[in-house]
Amino acid sequence: MLFSHDDLSIVSLDFELINDTLRAIENIKKYKRNLDINYPVLLAATRATKTIAAEALPSLNGIFSYPTLLLLNKKHEVVRIHTGFNGPATGEENYISFTNEYRELIVDLIRQ
Repeated sequence: MLFSHDDLSIVSLDFELINDTLRAIENIKKYKRNLDINYPVLLAATRATKTIAAEALPSLNGIFSYPTLLLLNKKHEVVRIHTGFNGPATGEENYISFTNEYRELIVDLIRQ
């Protein structure tokens, strides 16, 4: 592991399309379990649209794609925004490049 848990905080905001809060919470639990996520995933809104998500994050110029990744420094300033998903299905070379770039950036932010 490159850093200890105390050096990094991860929080996910979930914008659900459905209007049922209890079902949305169950969806989040299932998502966390299936992907083995051990950080908080907070229900930000139900019946959400990109407009509603953008209103929840007014410092952005809108939400253009899900997921949207925000990296903040220790002063809570946004230093990088990534939209969309760069996973294994986007091609192994793209995925490795994306993973390495963000791993390096995160380590640099922790060291600051």
